[in-house]
Amino acid sequence: MGRTRGTPVDYILFLTADVTVEPNLNEIRDYKYVDKSELQAMFEDPANSFTPWFKLIARDFLFGWWDELVKRKDADGKVHAKSLAGIVDGSKVVKMV
Repeated sequence: MGRTRGTPVDYILFLTADVTVEPNLNEIRDYKYVDKSELQAMFEDPANSFTPWFKLIARDFLFGWWDELVKRKDADGKVHAKSLAGIVDGSKVVKMV
């Protein structure tokens, strides 16, 4: 997720993997790993700003997907995004091609 104070949050990266982040500094100034409650608190803080589409995605999809993924942890405690197959309603998703 790209974010700096005074700059709207306008990127979402939703994945289940161990990764090394090497952002292109021409595109992403900052990133932060957050849990669900942290992101919800960020929405409540007026010092933060979010792009309108980020708010819509979080409200309509992200928080529900997050809950569902946590419920679907495997025996090792890992979460697999592919486990959302079959429950995600794609009818409200607008894809840019």
